[in-house]
Order: sequence, then C-alpha cells, then structure tokens
Amino acid sequence: MEKKYNPNDVKQKIRDLIQQILQEDLEAELEEFLGCSKYERTDSDNDRNGYIPKTVKTDIGEVEI
Repeated sequence: MEKKYNPNDVKQKIRDLIQQILQEDLEAELEEFLGCSKYERTDSDNDRNGYIPKTVKTDIGEVEI
C-alpha cells in the first residue's frame, strides 16, 4: 500500500528543515565570529547576551529562527 502525503504536511516539513539549517548555520557563524561557544564566557566584551527570535522570508513562506 502506497503512503499518500498531504502537500501541506510536506511544505511544513521543508519549512522545519530550512529553519533547522538556518539556525545551526547562524549559531556556527556567531561562534566563529565571537571565538567562543554558546555558553562559554571569556574576558572579552563580545559575549552572547540573549536571544531574539527573527523571521526569515523564504520561497516556501516565513520561517522563525
């Protein structure tokens, strides 16, 4: 028996995947820029100090990261 996929479910899965990829990419970029990991503290003034959600517009709709 062949499984049928709902187009909206597929679109949501793609949106979730894009969200995950963007979030991981931004985390890695920030870690590289600051020179420390997410919860690591340094003597520098460039520590992470919070999180603000952002909305990114993609071809499949808006994705919050």
